[in-house]
Amino acid sequence: MTGILILISVVYYYRTISIIHTKVNDIAEKNISQTAGLFNSLLQGYNSLSKSLNSNYELTRLLQETHVKETVAIENERTITNIIGAAYYSRNDITGIHILTDRGKVYSYERQFAGVIDNNYAQTSWYNELNASSGNMVWLGMMPGSPIN
Repeated sequence: MTGILILISVVYYYRTISIIHTKVNDIAEKNISQTAGLFNSLLQGYNSLSKSLNSNYELTRLLQETHVKETVAIENERTITNIIGAAYYSRNDITGIHILTDRGKVYSYERQFAGVIDNNYAQTSWYNELNASSGNMVWLGMMPGSPIN
């Protein structure tokens, strides 16, 4: 009787362990799948936000203006900041939006205070990668040499 009881206990133990491993694996796969879906949704949202800024005719026109009076330039900067601010407040997961022009001008909108601009950002590798992208979306990740600290 003891031998049969031990045999049944061992079989039951291994079967239970197998079922638990299967359930844990299924739950882990679902969690990973949901997390990947969440990240894809976030990335699509950021992509959509940047496209909405890129396709904003008024913003593009203001960024391309070069020879204007100082009072008009100040008004243009205010309008650019307002456009960026509207995009910024459309989502609550954004900590800042920064537009860097090819003429070295930086427009920023941040949650706290305006950061310190690194004037040598044009010599960094990430900036060269952006220039080489010809307008396509580039995901750079976290970098120590951010233009805004």
